[in-house]
Amino acid sequence: MKRTIYSLTSISFIILLSSAVNSFKNTTLVLPPNDKVLELPDQMFDYSVELPQHVFDMSIGWGTIDTALISNITDEKATLGRVLFYDDRLSDNNSLSCASCHRQELSFADDVALSEGIGDQFTTRNSMHLNDLAWQLGQSFFWDFRSGHLHDAVIQPILASHELGKTMDDLIAKLEAAEEYESLFMDAYGSTSITESKIAESLAVFISSMTTFESKFDQSVSTNFSNFTASELNGKDLFELNCAFCHVTPHFGATSPFQFFVPGNNGLDSVFTDLGAGEWFQGPMFEGLFKSPSLKNIEVTGPYMHDGRFATLEEVIDFYSEGVQFNDNSAFRWLFGDHFTGYNFSESEKQDLISFLKTLTDDTFLTHEKWSDPWQSIVSISPEFLEGVEVFPNPVADMITVNIENPSGANYDVSIFDINGKLLESFHTSGSVLNIPRGNAPAGIYELIAKSKDKQKTFKLVYR
Repeated sequence: MKRTIYSLTSISFIILLSSAVNSFKNTTLVLPPNDKVLELPDQMFDYSVELPQHVFDMSIGWGTIDTALISNITDEKATLGRVLFYDDRLSDNNSLSCASCHRQELSFADDVALSEGIGDQFTTRNSMHLNDLAWQLGQSFFWDFRSGHLHDAVIQPILASHELGKTMDDLIAKLEAAEEYESLFMDAYGSTSITESKIAESLAVFISSMTTFESKFDQSVSTNFSNFTASELNGKDLFELNCAFCHVTPHFGATSPFQFFVPGNNGLDSVFTDLGAGEWFQGPMFEGLFKSPSLKNIEVTGPYMHDGRFATLEEVIDFYSEGVQFNDNSAFRWLFGDHFTGYNFSESEKQDLISFLKTLTDDTFLTHEKWSDPWQSIVSISPEFLEGVEVFPNPVADMITVNIENPSGANYDVSIFDINGKLLESFHTSGSVLNIPRGNAPAGIYELIAKSKDKQKTFKLVYR
């Protein structure tokens, strides 16, 4: 069973529809995000985190894991954080939430190089995935290490004018007017008062619960990887030999302060257009230096690098194999000399590395309800018709192709639903062609919805 929290605003909206919308403009009440109601389970999800023993065993020699964020998790604070994370009211124009740039099926990353903020603005760097932040070796956040605490890191995008663009005073006033939050703050903090520190902490607690210990890698440690294929084992050996210095097992990321002792950057560019940590820290060794994020769930978090320049893992491996650039502060220059351009992996070694990296994927994390959107639509208002989109073939045998007239590179969301309205897959694209494998979906009737801003088009599909 689930409990649905209907605010007075929501009920009035259902009854009065458009006239209610006009009247609400002159009141202090605030409509739920995109005309939705909050649905939470009768019994809270368990958000507690217990780090498996191999996390501590494998970390010996690399530093001490700080468990402070994990020990602060409560179900009540994480639930509040979940609701806030998906609430469009965190943005200045009620159009975007944290989840707009950090999507669960992508391990809370985005699938475009730069994500769209309010007012048709864009982020300056690729949206980083949020999994496994709470137990990294040293607390540093963002590509350039500029934040030393997760509580600070979750607030910065809300206040950034090109992201969510909200002032804290306005946000607090908006949440105080939204009746869904009264009981949530009471449950989490024993008080209905809303403050910046409570907003920050609850978001940080929710994110701290995001761990990926059901990956094949984590589940195989206890058996010494006896269930790994030959390709996965060879990829593991190649990774440990060539990659693990910057992507340290078992987190598979290098973080401050450890990474600051590595002399230089990863040779991504010969001339820097983005200084990375060099914007905040003095000294040439920081120029072009970016955080080495965790590789857990790396299979689904593309595009890759701080600017999203690589679309696939294959492109990333190709770069480290034969595309490393020379610059004065490259770590590879210090390790291998001025003429190093890459590890020169064979094609089979490249495939083995990718096979290993895919063992780091935790599929349960990507779909579990406790990290999903708790806001549910209550009213369906037909959006403006979207033109210039075609879907074929229909009936569908193996592959669905979506053609989009998109010369401007606008953002489109394409979603597939079953006959009961359950979301099966969702894609985000700024291109003109999207190919969607049918996979193992059984024969039947499905619905595909293509949406761009306030326009959409619906297609009925027959899977044969």
